[in-house]
Amino acid sequence: MLPDIAPVLADALAKAKLVTIASGGGGGAAESALSNISSVIQTVLAAQLVTKGGLLSATEDGQQ
Repeated sequence: MLPDIAPVLADALAKAKLVTIASGGGGGAAESALSNISSVIQTVLAAQLVTKGGLLSATEDGQQ
């Protein structure tokens, strides 16, 4: 699963034009951007796991 989507994610990040405004958390803009990127990767992996892992049955995902 990861080898399938890693090149796509890497390409998307290479083309991304990120603008991050850090809040007063102390980590700064770089830490905030890294956290946001990590969240996106986790979401994509979870979605892949759900769809390819068969965790949704035909009736749960709206298909008959």
